[in-house]
Amino acid sequence: MGDEKSGWTISALADAAREALDTQALDQTSNRVRAVPDVRTIRYYASTGLIDRPLGFAGRTALYGERHLAQLVAIKRLQAQGATLDEIRGRLEQANPVAVRRIAGLTDAVAPSEAAKPSERGERRFWGQAPAPVELNRPTAHTVRAVGLGQGVSLVLGEGAALSADELASIAAAAVPLMKELAALGALS
Repeated sequence: MGDEKSGWTISALADAAREALDTQALDQTSNRVRAVPDVRTIRYYASTGLIDRPLGFAGRTALYGERHLAQLVAIKRLQAQGATLDEIRGRLEQANPVAVRRIAGLTDAVAPSEAAKPSERGERRFWGQAPAPVELNRPTAHTVRAVGLGQGVSLVLGEGAALSADELASIAAAAVPLMKELAALGALS
């Protein structure tokens, strides 16, 4: 089985699932459902929440563990019994690691600590958890300066050093072409 510290790559997880399912000789009655999950199927299951998120990453490579294997085998066993993915999701959603392994038909023992308390690797599904509090950007007061350019037009400046009379005059002079364009567009009051 996979090493929980390093985990399996997605292709190694697919191979492990294939081996586990080969030993169970499932009767797959649906021609639309693959008897063994491939990499693409595993990605789909992960994207829809049927299996937990990866344990972690080694660079950009996702790593999977024993629980992922149990989830994949359980999904395929339930599909072989005719269950839909929605039915499977409902059944596995609240299942603890021991129950998932039992549904999967995997006989290897699960560590008691894993069975007794929620796993940090996602025993509870992400959609079943309350979202973490989000720190909202609170509005803050800022000092702004507005330079009146005339005819109802003001240029708003952000925080910064106070402008001298000469600097304000330079801004007004630079704004002359803008004021002419606004007048031509009929945008002045």
